[in-house]
Amino acid sequence: MQSSISFLKSNKGKTLLLLNQYLFKCNKTTHSKKYWICIERECKVFVQTDLNDQFLLITGDHNHVVNPDLIEAKLLKEKMKHRILTETTSLTQIYDQEIANTKLSEATAAQFPTVIEYRSNMSKARRKTTPVIPTSCVFEIPAPYQETLSQKHFLLMDFF
Repeated sequence: MQSSISFLKSNKGKTLLLLNQYLFKCNKTTHSKKYWICIERECKVFVQTDLNDQFLLITGDHNHVVNPDLIEAKLLKEKMKHRILTETTSLTQIYDQEIANTKLSEATAAQFPTVIEYRSNMSKARRKTTPVIPTSCVFEIPAPYQETLSQKHFLLMDFF
């Protein structure tokens, strides 16, 4: 059985495996294989891949139905987060554009967070990647820049 594998990121930044519309989280990694387990707690389906993420084996049968709305929502959130972290466009504008461009099913739209709920989480993510604004313009000049090639003092202080 040839299966198409793709990967998503979880809310916590971990890799999720998407196989036949079911999501799996990494359970264990050894020197030659990765072991994945279904994200549904009571489901005992396991997948094995090699370290290059090539499908090897699947064991067990799922005891739940496929949830395409969850996958659709995760894909959209991942796309939005990527744009938020790489662009300087406002969060609300990115949210509105992506919602407008994506044809969400009614079930997915119902469970998708509102712009207000989503904005606070994404503001946090963007703040983590944005450099801190310096509190002072005073800095220590490194020793190699304090002398010329002829060993004379140079740039002892920086005034503006």
